Amino acid sequence: MKVFTEGLLDRVPDPVLVTDAEGRFVHANRATTEALGYELDDLVGMSFVDMLTQDRSWTERELARMLREGRWRGSIELRREDGGTRAFDAHAGAVESADGVLYISVLREISVGAMREALSLAQFGVVRILYEATSLEEAAPELLRTLCEGLRWDVGELWVAGPEKGELRCLDTWTNPHRDLSAFLEATRRMALEPGRGLPGRVWRSAEPVWLRDVEEDPDFPRAEVAAEDGIRSAMGIPLWSGRELLGVLALYDRSVQDHDEELIRYLLPLGGQIG
Repeated sequence: MKVFTEGLLDRVPDPVLVTDAEGRFVHANRATTEALGYELDDLVGMSFVDMLTQDRSWTERELARMLREGRWRGSIELRREDGGTRAFDAHAGAVESADGVLYISVLREISVGAMREALSLAQFGVVRILYEATSLEEAAPELLRTLCEGLRWDVGELWVAGPEKGELRCLDTWTNPHRDLSAFLEATRRMALEPGRGLPGRVWRSAEPVWLRDVEEDPDFPRAEVAAEDGIRSAMGIPLWSGRELLGVLALYDRSVQDHDEELIRYLLPLGGQIG
């Protein structure tokens, strides 16, 4: 059965790797060895954790989370045998086996071309939606869905000036329908933010993009408790403009830790002008 299973894994086009609770390779399919440049015999027994380019504190924290929850999703960067690096989206989960609990990870390489294509499609979608809509309120639901699905973020929000001068209110939200984000969504609907407070408030006050790699480490995140409850980790926000007038803030959130992505911000900033 083991030989049969390993043979099936070799037919999977994406890298699939199996590790033990200590993070050591137990098996990897052919796509993994080709992506990382190692022979299978060299990989088995190696530490998967040591191949990550992320800092040790991040690695230990995320490994502990996976061991605790039995699953993990996020973006990682791995060192190749030749010293180069490759970036992947990773989905990992625990399985029971005759050898105890093992962890299976499926990787999907993040290519610059794929990201640019996703961004271009998102830009096209935004332009189409705004052209057809008569107001920002009408455009907001489809707009947020298009951006979040295209860029693969779990939550999208549009914040605008509220009825009380000097506060921000959430105009509309979109959440990934495959994830339970009800606590975070409910807190957002009830919240008003003053300029400088929370992610939307900071974007509003500075009129500049803000990126939070891990909201758990941010000292000014008013929804920290419900974010932890629903697994929200990363956040980013960009200002929305109408000419020279600041109209609001687009905020995106994700359940995986997302490193600061300057290219994504450069693509989104023009959208901020189109949305406003």
